[in-house]
Amino acid sequence: VEACALDARVRKLPLFFKLIGHTAESVARFPDVPLVIGGTYREEDLEQLIALEKADAFLFPSQIPESYSYTLTAALRTNLPIIASALGAFNERLADNPRAHTVARDAEARVWNDALMAAIGDQHPIQSAQVNDDARQFYRAYVVWYLEPLPTRASPISSAADVLPLTVYAPKTQPSPDEHSLQQLFNMAVECGNASAVNALRHRAGMADGQLVSARNEIISAQEELAKAAERIATLHRELDGLQSQFGVMQTRLEGERNAAQTAFDAVVASTSWRITGPLRSAVEWVRDKRARSSKPADE
Repeated sequence: VEACALDARVRKLPLFFKLIGHTAESVARFPDVPLVIGGTYREEDLEQLIALEKADAFLFPSQIPESYSYTLTAALRTNLPIIASALGAFNERLADNPRAHTVARDAEARVWNDALMAAIGDQHPIQSAQVNDDARQFYRAYVVWYLEPLPTRASPISSAADVLPLTVYAPKTQPSPDEHSLQQLFNMAVECGNASAVNALRHRAGMADGQLVSARNEIISAQEELAKAAERIATLHRELDGLQSQFGVMQTRLEGERNAAQTAFDAVVASTSWRITGPLRSAVEWVRDKRARSSKPADE
């Protein structure tokens, strides 16, 4: 669809595409190309959505064969032109529909848009007859192969060449919404219109808001604790300043007392009485030493 929208823009075709549903990946959209994404819808709302669009034709560029296609049923009820891939159920269900055209699934976007222009009544030159003829030949070959009886045990397959080549499409494993990043969920929800991604994004956004509120509360609590710690530090600084001031006063007083004592001592030493009593002090020291020696045991 994106390629068709791009081709319509390049060739300035009067085509505008509306995708009813969501895409698996992000695609270019209006105003870059004439394409808008409707997003996921409820099954019971499909016919109303189709009626609201007032479309001129339906486009089913499926790349994987379907066994029935319920959306094709809704499109057929409108009796509008249908352009679909020559693949799976589309071949069978549209084979006799005069307002339907099937196109090879790997056809270029130009071919799809030419088929659309022809379907909505424009006189744009196309090769729709050849396209439909190729699709009918493919369908007839498919029906012949499908109705052939299965081989019996008596005639086993002798080689791989006896097996009809089929294209096998391995299912893509999609991660759960919780495994997507918020950016991926945004792209799936907003760009692709995926309802599951919208719900997951809403849930994750609610969780993120809760975590943000919790983080803000923790920041406020931490800021309050930091303010208390700063006030406590300021108080300790004031107490330290007071102690330092007291220490300075005490140091000054002690230095004064020491100086006074030193001055008094120097005065005593320099006094006449200190000199006169010098011999007496020497005698006292001699007596003390004599007593100390006499008091010691003889063996020492």
